[in-house]
Amino acid sequence: MLHKPAQDPNITPFGPAKSRTVTHAIPLSAMVAQDATTVYFQPIVDLRTDRVFAYEALLRVRGDSGQWESPGNVLAAIDALPSLRRLPLHRRILERVLLRCFDVYTESGRSVAVNLPATLLEDAQTVAMLGHHDGSGIILEILETAAIGNLPAVSRSVAILRDSGYRVAIDDYGTGYSTASLLATLPPVDIVKIDLVFAATERGRAMLPALCRVIRAAGAGVIVEGIESADGDKLVRMAGADFGQGYFYGVPAPFGSAKVARPPAPILMGTTRNTPIGAG
Repeated sequence: MLHKPAQDPNITPFGPAKSRTVTHAIPLSAMVAQDATTVYFQPIVDLRTDRVFAYEALLRVRGDSGQWESPGNVLAAIDALPSLRRLPLHRRILERVLLRCFDVYTESGRSVAVNLPATLLEDAQTVAMLGHHDGSGIILEILETAAIGNLPAVSRSVAILRDSGYRVAIDDYGTGYSTASLLATLPPVDIVKIDLVFAATERGRAMLPALCRVIRAAGAGVIVEGIESADGDKLVRMAGADFGQGYFYGVPAPFGSAKVARPPAPILMGTTRNTPIGAG
């Protein structure tokens, strides 16, 4: 929802000299309160059919300069807020994005993924808010920016949300805090996402097929994200991934844009970040 591709051409990321995560926290909360946000969508492609399987919702926040803030800086700024302010803000953002996701699901007939920090699943109010909606068509991507403090609570939340129709994914598996122990400990999840950065080394590329097999053994589908080239696409297909996501298939854009393929249009392989994919 917040942390996705920093290379998005619709964003002007802050460089090191412009990083303002802590001092930016109050203005960011004000911007969100004033609805200075929009939601972009990036296609997730079924590698067996080369058609759109789902879309991922990516929040964009407009800064006081009028430019789009870096998603990573937005998330860091919100995380820097005290807990009593941070959780309500996260809930408000999540519900706003979720409502847009329901619209896109209704219009496209394809599932929509939205990511949320794992800490939100420790919050009873957030889980209750999500439970008030029929989660059919929505994939909740659990993002671990820190170790889960209350794993039993998160496990209960995952079970509750799956009962409400949501599918649940683990994001950024194999990096950070998303480990095999989490996959083994949580109630069954539907999807696991691997960032292609995992395969940046020869050893990582050799491990990728085994990682896909581990995920499959847990009963989950495999999405590999961060695919930006034909070589990356070939690599993940050979590794046995089920789905692919990245600039090779389509850039994040408002739904309905020519840059976002609509089903059942096949993805035109070889699309670059500057070339809209076919919507025909």
